[in-house]
Amino acid sequence: MSNEALTDVQKQEINHLITKMRLDVDSIDAKIMKHLSSIEDLRLQRTHKLDRLATLKKIISPIRDFPYEILSNIFTHYCHHLNSNHKYDMQKPPWFLGQICARWRQVALAIPELW
Repeated sequence: MSNEALTDVQKQEINHLITKMRLDVDSIDAKIMKHLSSIEDLRLQRTHKLDRLATLKKIISPIRDFPYEILSNIFTHYCHHLNSNHKYDMQKPPWFLGQICARWRQVALAIPELW
């Protein structure tokens, strides 16, 4: 490219190229937005699947199969090991053991030694 003045034909050709390039950039921007939207949709799907996976893994967790007696022994040992004198503090044992799930609440409430 030189610093010489352009002819009208050359200016017209360059303006045509500028218009085409702007259209190409707009087209690329539209494709980028479409792909970004698709990526966001995929991320949401992934998050949903991971949440569902975590729920399913909890359902088959071995702790769910522990007999009442074993849970009772674990809770008793745990609470006595901590030597907790916080019987009225809901954030301390044995109270928070009963906040895990309904089954743990039943087990914890049924152990007189904890109270």
